[in-house]
Amino acid sequence: MDSAASIDMSLEQYVTLGVIGGAVMNTSFVGMLCSLSHWLSTSSDTFWKDAVFMSTFNIACILFQALISWEYFLEESMCSTGATVVNAMSHCFYVSFDVFLMYKAYRTSGDHVAVGVAAALLLLHRIGWAIADIAWSRGYWHEAMESCSHLQNRATGVGYISADFAVTISSLLISVSFNFQSLQTARFVSATRVLMQENILRSFIGTAVNAYAIAVCLSDSPLDPFDAYLSFTVQNFICTVCVNSELYWTDAKKASSSKMLKEFLPNADSSSAFSDMKSVH
Repeated sequence: MDSAASIDMSLEQYVTLGVIGGAVMNTSFVGMLCSLSHWLSTSSDTFWKDAVFMSTFNIACILFQALISWEYFLEESMCSTGATVVNAMSHCFYVSFDVFLMYKAYRTSGDHVAVGVAAALLLLHRIGWAIADIAWSRGYWHEAMESCSHLQNRATGVGYISADFAVTISSLLISVSFNFQSLQTARFVSATRVLMQENILRSFIGTAVNAYAIAVCLSDSPLDPFDAYLSFTVQNFICTVCVNSELYWTDAKKASSSKMLKEFLPNADSSSAFSDMKSVH
């Protein structure tokens, strides 16, 4: 069963979506610049990996938001192809968010092999649904409104959103289980707590967002076009903030580690302290 999403909205509603979409692009652009700047200025040997994942996500986000705006102005001859391009980029955006979550969960687990394998399987599952949705959902020209509309395949819509949900709930469970074990140690507990807050909060928000998306997709009553676009635009904004908040958590972990190091140095050899601090990051 397919469901159509036509773009029958007022000028004020277009402006509202444009403002939120602009905020999404601005957050991604600033986040990308800040992550690259932090990468070039930091002495960390591992932050470059975070910067690569964050930049990939932010580039996908900027392109996706730009293509959403482009889709509003598609002519009939470009409707089908254009809608497929926008749909493909939307999956690049959401998959890159899932990849970032799974990468952070894997790092949180101490690079546990089982977590790495589970993450790979979950991401392959999500990519499979993306391919199916690109193939079976399509754009069509709405004659009455003279606009390009998106015809969403219901099965693939539920499938890929459920796959997103599986990623976020798995990330949450991994973060809780592994970080809870780390909290049992007294050394550098403050830095460990920051690490726990970072991963659990991000995963919890992602899970809540995807749970809402599933509810919207499964709803029998048709959504108002503005409400549908607004919900997913806000979802995009939340995902973007979650990824780029990594810069805040990186600074928080550094500050917490520095504080604990000052307290620990008088009672221990400095080389050992530095080794322990590195393991937290």
